[in-house]
Amino acid sequence: MTTATPTLVATPGWRRHGSRAASLLLAAGAAALAIHFVSQNALRFVHWDAAHYGRYWGMRGWIALHVLGGLVALASGPLQLWSGFRGRTAAAHRVRGRVYGLAVLVGSIGGVCIAATSPAFPGLGPPLIMLAAAWLGTTGLAWAAILRGRVALHRELMVRSYVITFAFVFFRVIVELPVLTQMAPPDRYATIGWLCWTLPLLVTELFLQGRRIAAGPVAEGARA
Repeated sequence: MTTATPTLVATPGWRRHGSRAASLLLAAGAAALAIHFVSQNALRFVHWDAAHYGRYWGMRGWIALHVLGGLVALASGPLQLWSGFRGRTAAAHRVRGRVYGLAVLVGSIGGVCIAATSPAFPGLGPPLIMLAAAWLGTTGLAWAAILRGRVALHRELMVRSYVITFAFVFFRVIVELPVLTQMAPPDRYATIGWLCWTLPLLVTELFLQGRRIAAGPVAEGARA
């Protein structure tokens, strides 16, 4: 009787290297955008005076809270995602996860209070409140998933959470697009307020679900 030898299918080296190179290129581009955003927009709020805050001086406390939470989440997110995917330093990963979650909570509270009280852009209030809800929702579900041992689901939810964190950067990327600058200010900022997080989240969802479909039924069953 002949015993069949199982065939091991290895991922081609060029595919692994290509995927890693694409990931590094994407990460480098995102980091460059984030650094530009922080240097050109967020750091001015470090100066505690009316000249730097401008029309936001009356709500400077909420602005400071929002900026602080957003910057901590923006800075800690990549390292948290990388260490989670690599499966290293579990204890440090948990600590950074708590820091990230607290930053999201702080940033969301500040954002909601700004959206609810700012007279500057009335059209921006609803999308910012929903952004905060999505930010808290994805982060909270990621936390609940890891408590139940759903590691793969936790990772996907954390990717969604960080994509929403990056909405603050994407806002500044699209704010000067010609198609948007032609709109009247209330409609312009309302449109940007929705697009800055719903569009990246849609692209992320298509990517995550497309990867799941491409993995096939065997891999899907293994994840379940």
